[in-house]
Amino acid sequence: MKILILGANGMLTPYVTQALEKNHELIITDVSDLSGDSKYKNHEVVQVDITNLDEVVNASEGVDAIINLAVVRHDLKLAFDVNSIGCFNMMIAAQKHNIKRVINTGPHWVVSGQSYEKYDFDINPDMPTHSGTGLYAISKSAGQEICRIFAENHNIYVINLLFNHLRAPFEPRMAVRVDHFWPFSVAKKDAGLSFLSAIEVDTKKLSSFCENFFISASVPHNQYSNTKAREILGWQPTNNFEKHWKQSAKN
Repeated sequence: MKILILGANGMLTPYVTQALEKNHELIITDVSDLSGDSKYKNHEVVQVDITNLDEVVNASEGVDAIINLAVVRHDLKLAFDVNSIGCFNMMIAAQKHNIKRVINTGPHWVVSGQSYEKYDFDINPDMPTHSGTGLYAISKSAGQEICRIFAENHNIYVINLLFNHLRAPFEPRMAVRVDHFWPFSVAKKDAGLSFLSAIEVDTKKLSSFCENFFISASVPHNQYSNTKAREILGWQPTNNFEKHWKQSAKN
């Protein structure tokens, strides 16, 4: 399968390419020039601004699937241009070139809202969207809604992979949650492998043209459930962080 990756200048991309490159042809793109990056020397590299419709449409010609890794978190205008309008441009390109598989990404807050973490457990990705008013979550939520509308009206399969706190398997506990281990964590290699699962899953297993999946480790408290990703995508996290969770609980 020939796959276009948008917004590739991020920490997750090397793990995504590692998971996909053995069996798939990749086109690596970003608004930055990555042509000299040794990590992508074996792949076609194109400079593409996801906020530019023509550039996205041109880069998408001839591909079988699109993966969107583009994100801006803090700048008001750029966040909506990249996270929301970028999704519109991607879906226009998918429609124009009859691309039937799109993998979109975002934070788990798109579904759950940050406030849920204080009270609820066994949160699942099929809950009604409750992104709150944070810039990152609401701009990604708008982009995801754009993807859903295109998916349902043009029979394009969109798989939304929702992450937060990508980390190495034995990385020390992050200081932002001093009371306990962060409830939504996943090893970077496991996160990369979720894209392979999403690219290769039989679309007959999907209940609709637009589906959300939490990509999180199987942490003991199970605040966020990865059951759907395991059962439908066939993705299995290899790191559950139990040792770190128990250690943070002692602290």
